[in-house]
Amino acid sequence: MIARYDIQTLEKIEDGKLFKSIDYYTMQLIRGSKKICMKCCSEKVFNRYGDIVHCATCSPDVDGPTTISVGGDFYNNMKTDLTSFDTYKGSLADLRWTDVVRYASSHGFLGDKKAQYDNILTVEDIGQLAKLYEVGDGIATARLAECYACGIGVEKNAMMAYKLFFIAETRGETYSAFIRAIYLRFRYKYQYAFMVLGQAADKGNPVAMYHFAEDIYSRKKPNYQTISYGWWKKSADMGFLPSMLRCGEYAPSTEEKEHYYNLAKNKGSSEARKALFDLYLRRARDPKDELGMDFLLSNYFYEYVERFEQDTTKEAKFVFQHPDCLMGIYENWILKNASPIMKAFLEERKETFEFSSLNEQECVFEWLKKDLGKNRVVFEKGRLTINLNYNEEIDDEDCEIDYSQLTFTQRLERAKSGDSWAQLLVGDAYQYGEGVGKNDSLAIRWYITSLTNGEDMAYDELANIYRIRRDNAIKTSDRSRFSDCANACIYHGAKAGCGSSCFFLGVFFDRISRNESDICTKLALVYYLRSAIQYIYGAINNIGTFFKNRVAVDLRDYSIAASCFKIAAEAGDEYGMFNLGECYEYGNGVPRDYSLAGKWYLKAQGKGHKAAGDRYDKLYRENKLNHKTIEKAVASDVEKGDVNTFFERVMEHLDNKYYEDAATNIRHIEETILSYFVQVYIPECIFDNKGVQRKKLEQVQAIPQHYIEILYNIGKVGNSGAHANGAQKGSVTEQDIKRMIPPLKDLISFYEEY
Repeated sequence: MIARYDIQTLEKIEDGKLFKSIDYYTMQLIRGSKKICMKCCSEKVFNRYGDIVHCATCSPDVDGPTTISVGGDFYNNMKTDLTSFDTYKGSLADLRWTDVVRYASSHGFLGDKKAQYDNILTVEDIGQLAKLYEVGDGIATARLAECYACGIGVEKNAMMAYKLFFIAETRGETYSAFIRAIYLRFRYKYQYAFMVLGQAADKGNPVAMYHFAEDIYSRKKPNYQTISYGWWKKSADMGFLPSMLRCGEYAPSTEEKEHYYNLAKNKGSSEARKALFDLYLRRARDPKDELGMDFLLSNYFYEYVERFEQDTTKEAKFVFQHPDCLMGIYENWILKNASPIMKAFLEERKETFEFSSLNEQECVFEWLKKDLGKNRVVFEKGRLTINLNYNEEIDDEDCEIDYSQLTFTQRLERAKSGDSWAQLLVGDAYQYGEGVGKNDSLAIRWYITSLTNGEDMAYDELANIYRIRRDNAIKTSDRSRFSDCANACIYHGAKAGCGSSCFFLGVFFDRISRNESDICTKLALVYYLRSAIQYIYGAINNIGTFFKNRVAVDLRDYSIAASCFKIAAEAGDEYGMFNLGECYEYGNGVPRDYSLAGKWYLKAQGKGHKAAGDRYDKLYRENKLNHKTIEKAVASDVEKGDVNTFFERVMEHLDNKYYEDAATNIRHIEETILSYFVQVYIPECIFDNKGVQRKKLEQVQAIPQHYIEILYNIGKVGNSGAHANGAQKGSVTEQDIKRMIPPLKDLISFYEEY
């Protein structure tokens, strides 16, 4: 039997003609007011108490009016048809009935009715739907309501859509109840919408369960948390993703949270993955938890790196914008004692300091332990002594293992067992490809693991990785992000006392300083000094420039500057070489010596320092240099290779008739002697071929031509053109070797006496 809630003019198409439904005269008429009862869909409404409209059937049984005005578009925020719901993350309240059902179908909520739904969803023939409606098909009724709501095959009619959704609901189609409840919400009929959702939830609709629980939670009635969680749980157990996320959020136990977040993650929820990451991160930070950081980094590496980048850059950005906050007790103490600290460092000795306050004393003591290690800082009887003599052996209780003797596999085993230093070394191996293939991701993983176990030196290496990524980045946004991450790692590394980070932080403040007395200049000196006393050569050179130019220090001190430049130069720092050359040129801190100035200028030029070549040329044009004095100065620094061992092997192989082996050792002699003369006279030609090197050596005229000829002839033994008897190329004879012995002895004698 057709209920009294049916529509007025349900049109059917038959034999190409339109005619009214056979039940036309038994249906209620739609009144012009467009007001119906939202509870029973009756149009028998009347005014009571003025303009308040009541339903004649329902009003005596309920408190207040139950009518609603239905007009305009049925859907306020109607979405277009969606092709896939596998990754849909929007609110189902924004979808129309067809899309909600498709969503339910794609997630398996329809059960054995799926085929029936799938057959109806695409039907747009009003006549066909009307026939199914007349026989009481709830799904077809809902589809017919959708047609009137959206104007599919028929003119839009919100009143008909509402009534038909109500009829479909009475016929057991629960997704119609969900649509009607959402419609009532849009019309601000919250209480009745809540009731409709509850009825649909009771009938096992997971979508309605979720929204019903949301309403319960928002109302904050007694015991609302337990009740709403119960509905979410039922919906989640049926496979509804939003309910899984809610259960993960509000579950009473960690185990349940993990269970539901994992269910949601398996459905492809990135939100659940992030929530699981936060959950596991809290557990990993708990020393009592057995989960461990290794599990977190193995399964949530990218989330952890993203969080690590966010956490490290947050504080660093503020510091870089407000550098004055870095100038604390320790920094001021360094500024005040920069000169005695550097003198003790350069003279490799101990230095003792006294303090005016206990607070300053304790602060400096703690920071110096970070910079130098606890065994190089001693506090007793109100005095603090630092030991800057690195030639003096100091017992280090923390270093009982010689890691240099361990293979990569052995280091990896120790790293997995929680050894923070081994973790750092494994990160180095992956970053630089030492004993294993290069892999930046694994390097970052092990560096971060090392950090979590207290090894702050990992900040240095992480900063290096981010600098490389910044330089290789194509997008401006990526360059900016990697730059921020590099600076943040530098800041945190310097904060922990890491020498390399201190140096780069000093460079950062040095570059943005405006004058010789601003806060950034002072911070640059502080961080250069903290880095220098840890033997970072670039920092030692920069400290020298501060003392040379009297920047952020009380007095200009050329002797400290020259000593700093000498250490940096001898370590291969091109700027240290250039600065030391200047000291010798002008006699700043060292006796004036143009030969040594020229030597260091040449070395700096060989390292790529452009200005060094100009300074060398200037000295040469002013007749302050000549080749012989330079050659003497340079030669004094070049180490001679041993050739006697090779010659002994030549004679041994000759006696045993191993002529090919003898020829190989002759070439070793040639390479050793040639390398020495190239380094002494033409260091800029180290990587050139032998033909170029020979021409350059002949131009220098420091080596007799006779020896240059011998040098190049002995290198040809065993090659084409080296045999008087025309032997085949590659075959060395006894005659070839014996022919080379006399000139070889002559060359070796000249080389050793040179």
